[in-house]
Amino acid sequence: MNDLFHNQLAWAHGCALPSSGTLASLKQNLQPEIFPVVIDKTPGRNLGSEQLFEPIVSIGVPLASLGSTCMAGNASSCGRFADWIERLADADALKFDREKHRASQSSLVTGELSGNDTLRPVAIYTSILRRHDLFKLSDRDRVFSWMRRRANEYSHVPTDGDQSKLAQNLVLGSAVTQLAVGITTSDSSLAAAAAPVYRAYLDTMRSDGSFPEEAKRGQSALKYENNAIALMVLTAELELARGADLYAYQGRNGDIHKAVKFLLDALQDQSLIAGYAAANVTPTDPAQPDGKQALNFLRPQRNMTQMGWVVPYVLRFPGSDNAKIIRKLVTRGAFPSLSDYDEQLGVYPECLWGSIAN
Repeated sequence: MNDLFHNQLAWAHGCALPSSGTLASLKQNLQPEIFPVVIDKTPGRNLGSEQLFEPIVSIGVPLASLGSTCMAGNASSCGRFADWIERLADADALKFDREKHRASQSSLVTGELSGNDTLRPVAIYTSILRRHDLFKLSDRDRVFSWMRRRANEYSHVPTDGDQSKLAQNLVLGSAVTQLAVGITTSDSSLAAAAAPVYRAYLDTMRSDGSFPEEAKRGQSALKYENNAIALMVLTAELELARGADLYAYQGRNGDIHKAVKFLLDALQDQSLIAGYAAANVTPTDPAQPDGKQALNFLRPQRNMTQMGWVVPYVLRFPGSDNAKIIRKLVTRGAFPSLSDYDEQLGVYPECLWGSIAN
């Protein structure tokens, strides 16, 4: 399967039209910038930073909704999607003035994160819909130029050649957005960013499958382990569309399947991550009772999920031990709805890939 969108016949019943409120949100938010002002002490993403989520919810989610229903056969959604992509490009929307925000490290990082999470669904759905001739752009070059500019503005990929800086969530999130934009716009320089970051994660992975830079994040450690795996799965799926199999890559201590197994095991036995998490490096969740991990990412928030990666993973490796564990956890209700929008992947997982319920 060399296309993300390979389940055309199975999911049309599960992809609902965007609500009028969702579309109204898009209509009201042709934002000239990701953030209009410098935020000197931007709180962490789960501690009340509304500006982080505003463009994702008001722009990314409506466009993903339109993209999903377009794929499900709703021609009106296809036309609306094309119209809004061109409006964004015409307005040169969602700019991010790095110099203005550099005065606050938290504002700079939060802006990069918000920008990448907003641009990712735009690029992914544009690529899929164009590949299947579901819509056309009146001025493709203008739209593609806009996407490339935003991807470069939001970049958190280090350029100093220091490989030790690659295996971090912000870098991976930026790199996979560049990959999506690179695929969409046929820009090989952007598309090349993600594979080295994916490999860096596995090259630095411990023998038990944990990621050093994520497992040290205090009560947020499991959340960041999960975020990394989600973005790695998306990277691997996008690279398969380009003909490269990152799933097969072996680091010094194994492949992505070992990392998935560690996460699944640690979700059921937090003692596996407790020693690493004790370093308590920049957690972004409130302190939990008895030093437990914050598990908000397992619960639906703002009608979003962060567990959507299990859908392509299980469909890609249906007979694996990890897939069997995931199915059991899904059956037990341990994960949120996988039909919700996934803020890491930038898609509606079950709309794009299908259901893993059976």
